[in-house]
Amino acid sequence: MTNNSLYPAKEGAVYHLYPENTYHSLANILKKEGYNTYSLHGFEKTFWNRDKMHMTLGFDKFFNEEDFALDDFAGWEGQALSDSSFFRQSLDKIDTSKPFYSFYITLSSHHPFTYFENFDFDVGEFQGTYIGNYLKAANYLDKCIGEFVDELKKRGLYDNSLLVFYGDHAAVKKIEADGLMKLLDMEYSEHEWMKLQKVPLIIHYPNQSKPEVISTIGGQIDILPTVANLMGFDARYALGKDLLNNNADKGYAILRDGSVITKDFIYFNDLREVYSYTDGKPLDLNLYKDKITSYINELNVSDIIITKDAFKHGFEK
Repeated sequence: MTNNSLYPAKEGAVYHLYPENTYHSLANILKKEGYNTYSLHGFEKTFWNRDKMHMTLGFDKFFNEEDFALDDFAGWEGQALSDSSFFRQSLDKIDTSKPFYSFYITLSSHHPFTYFENFDFDVGEFQGTYIGNYLKAANYLDKCIGEFVDELKKRGLYDNSLLVFYGDHAAVKKIEADGLMKLLDMEYSEHEWMKLQKVPLIIHYPNQSKPEVISTIGGQIDILPTVANLMGFDARYALGKDLLNNNADKGYAILRDGSVITKDFIYFNDLREVYSYTDGKPLDLNLYKDKITSYINELNVSDIIITKDAFKHGFEK
């Protein structure tokens, strides 16, 4: 979703089913702009078929656990290279003397979070719980990102880099919803649970003068066109939208199951029901049917692009 601004496959996984397709990916676009491209992940290269798919997506080099010194482990029940070591080693593998795009896949803060149960971070009454362990994992990753940013500054890269941090999926499973509601002091409802299915998206651009919170509703599919805007290149095949130049009132996110979230309503495709985004009151589906259909059509367009390998003959000469 991030590298291609396409939706996941209707069934199965694109990485396994379509690794030989042609993709108008972020890496392929930036290669045309003169950037070297790298992907990095401190785990097995064949996991999620990344060794094949990342080459297809245009990464010049995919660094995996075979390329890292496995000198420190944290998270994923102690089986994964720690984010601290991963960040520390990564910059030495990249030629930072030339323009580059590096795609980092961290791992320490991936569930389960039991590794962090005895981590030194006070979570109060949530000590020993799933939510408490998650908060500790998030705190650990926070520190690792801080170390990484400090290193970028030491190497003179921070002021000339666009940094994008995001989560690839939610951290709290529905079975742990009670703990999350307790943390947030909320009453559970399907409506509120859906609103919580968010991940962080943090962007820092060179010479940024002040921080700003942008509340436009969007999804990971919107990251590529947003980056394209910030870097001044064209992403004409992206299905997503530029989150920085899109009317916040028109923001939306479409889930693979056909559910839709906008600032006005949430549509549950499995229930065929629609509710007010703000207060959760039921709404008349007939009033929103056409709009919902137009949103869901994006999934159909993405499916056609992927299953038909539509970009194979669709690049500019």
